[in-house]
Amino acid sequence: MKRLTAFAIVLLSVVVTHCQVVGAKQAHTLLDNIVMGDRAALNEARVCVTYNTGLPNGITLKSIEVMNKGKQTYVACYDATGRLVDGMLVATDGDVKQLRAETNNEYVWFVPQGDAKCVVSADSVMVTRRYDMKMKPLSNSYICHSCTVTCRYAVHADGTFEQLPVVCENYQIEGELDTDGQELPPTSRRQVKPSLNTTSLRVMSLLYSPISNSSAAMEEWIELGAYLNLRLGMTGVPDSEFWGASYYTDNIAPMLAQGDGRKMVWFYLHYGSGPYVDALAVLYGGDYNRLANYISSSDKHPSFHQILKQSAKRLSDKKARQWWKEALK
Repeated sequence: MKRLTAFAIVLLSVVVTHCQVVGAKQAHTLLDNIVMGDRAALNEARVCVTYNTGLPNGITLKSIEVMNKGKQTYVACYDATGRLVDGMLVATDGDVKQLRAETNNEYVWFVPQGDAKCVVSADSVMVTRRYDMKMKPLSNSYICHSCTVTCRYAVHADGTFEQLPVVCENYQIEGELDTDGQELPPTSRRQVKPSLNTTSLRVMSLLYSPISNSSAAMEEWIELGAYLNLRLGMTGVPDSEFWGASYYTDNIAPMLAQGDGRKMVWFYLHYGSGPYVDALAVLYGGDYNRLANYISSSDKHPSFHQILKQSAKRLSDKKARQWWKEALK
């Protein structure tokens, strides 16, 4: 019996870590209910399972990369029949740059230190991002911040994920410049409380939350939108909050239209009793013109309107489906 138990444990711990490419049909089976953006993009993408291990109760944990004009990484659990239990987008190629969400300027600029690194194990998911915030030198000295952000998830036995608090290590580095204005070796390096990009990290955490946490994520998403709308009307607002607001606005469509549409149903149930524009404008702090302009066209998401319309057609809730149909005419 001991030998059989040990053998079972060995089988359970077998992990596939190479890239197993899957076809479009299997890609849709794996990702349709959690994908961010347009499902149709899966038809043209190279989809690869990079981690595949069995958990108790017939649960399978997978890490999946989608490569199509960049790379997205998803982590998900499936039951014994292959049905999705829970999952989330955890990283997008170049996503660290979105923490700035604006063109670099001469006063503060952003230096990513590689792409996000995703490490998956049978009981946890760890996604680490590193970046520097460089600042315009003052006189003959310089200051920069070196940041390491780790997004953490616990994997439960039932196949659900728990998003844990983000860990952010921020070091302030100071030094002198030589006569040519080049940086000399640092004279000090000390850990300081994170102050830059904390708002952007809230946006990222909500975008990359498990679908099992959709209701709570949408509640916080609406609250964050209202907060940003209020803050941006004030004076003396830090630039980092403007970065966060831009990141937020750029991702309203992916946030709402994710996967099986449960977030769109949630929005209908909470805001669908009033006029369509009034309800949708909640996301924009009541700014109707901004809402109309964004739905009609967007630099980063030109298919915003179409993605929402296609997602609305798939909603299982008939009332929500009809409400969104009317709202998106």
